Amino acid sequence: MDIKLKGSIILIVLLGALYYAFPTYKAYQTGVDPQTVDNKVNLGLDLQGGMYLDIEIKRLRKFYAEQPLSWKIC
Repeated sequence: MDIKLKGSIILIVLLGALYYAFPTYKAYQTGVDPQTVDNKVNLGLDLQGGMYLDIEIKRLRKFYAEQPLSWKIC
């Protein structure tokens, strides 16, 4: 098989994968309700839980960064 043909097939498959993965990426951005986005891949509970934990940690870091330091860690 010619190298250009192999490269073309790989490129077509890669572009197709990105095309179908983009709605899922868009659905899980901050401020977007995943239930409202069409054509997304449904993530399993393990992935949803990991994403929720990551968002929660980032939210808590922001919260504590904005609070004045009024207590001392011993």
